[in-house]
Amino acid sequence: MTPPTRGEVEARVKKVIGEVMHRPPFSIRVIDVFAYDYSTRLFHYGKVVEGLEKEFNFKYPFSKNIDDNDNVIQYVFNAIELCIYESTIQDPDWRREHGLKD
Repeated sequence: MTPPTRGEVEARVKKVIGEVMHRPPFSIRVIDVFAYDYSTRLFHYGKVVEGLEKEFNFKYPFSKNIDDNDNVIQYVFNAIELCIYESTIQDPDWRREHGLKD
């Protein structure tokens, strides 16, 4: 079994963002990752990270209740990169099949 490609994982990330935004995102860019709601002028990035945790079965070790944090962009993108990394070469089944230790 080969690990998913980055594109396949990004498609799953976009699916999560789309579920939060109630529309498909154009790309994985800041406004989409933050799940900005133009009608209410609110960001729903915490819901995006929670959705990523469910979709990829992991726990992101940071609070999702950060409002005016200068590092929020890095926070969300780190969660996405973690999904991509963990879903590819870090997949335990793939590692075992290729003789790598967990």
